[in-house]
Amino acid sequence: MKKILFVLMLVFLLGFFSLSVHCQTTVYLHPDGTSYSTGYINNSIYNKYDGNIKVGDATFGKNRGWFRVPISSIPSSADITQITIHLHVYETSTDGTSHQVILRSILDHNPASTGSVSLWGYRDGGTNLNGGNAVFYTTGNQSFWLWPSAETHLEGLLTSGYNYWTIVLIEEGEDDDDGIALGYDSGFSLEPYLEVSYIVPSCSVSVPSGNTVSSSSGNISFSVTS
Repeated sequence: MKKILFVLMLVFLLGFFSLSVHCQTTVYLHPDGTSYSTGYINNSIYNKYDGNIKVGDATFGKNRGWFRVPISSIPSSADITQITIHLHVYETSTDGTSHQVILRSILDHNPASTGSVSLWGYRDGGTNLNGGNAVFYTTGNQSFWLWPSAETHLEGLLTSGYNYWTIVLIEEGEDDDDGIALGYDSGFSLEPYLEVSYIVPSCSVSVPSGNTVSSSSGNISFSVTS
């Protein structure tokens, strides 16, 4: 005898043999490994660089980084509930004033095919995602949540049919020396990635006849015996 207990959010029952529920899922979105899926741009001569993500004040000019991830694995009907960004910072400086990094969305613009001047300028009109709570003054693995407005923004990208999401990183004040996070070419465990949790509005789970279904406080529990 096998007994499987599921605890799911109740939406409504379909007949006697299936029920429709909210199904929560978490996906981990990594860069796809193509050139310029992570990198940075320097505004002294507007050069683009493939690989590591650099932000802040450089010897010449200033650096702004980016990373780009595929989002097509998330259903267009998904209700995004949380977005967490993971980075591995390996070089930093605290000589500036803020040490915070602002993240902004530039939709699905591909850094590989976007001109350097345009890529730099997109930052100024991009959608703000976090308000500067990302830290580059501590080395090692860094994780931080994005604003709820970023969740709404991602939902909009999905319903509009976007397959990629490009996020730029700008050191607040741009006066810290070269904060650096590892890029896609550093390997799966060290590259940046997004952790996205979402709910699909409706999915069906079969409940064989004769099994028990009960609900409490908006949750539903049922056991299937075989």
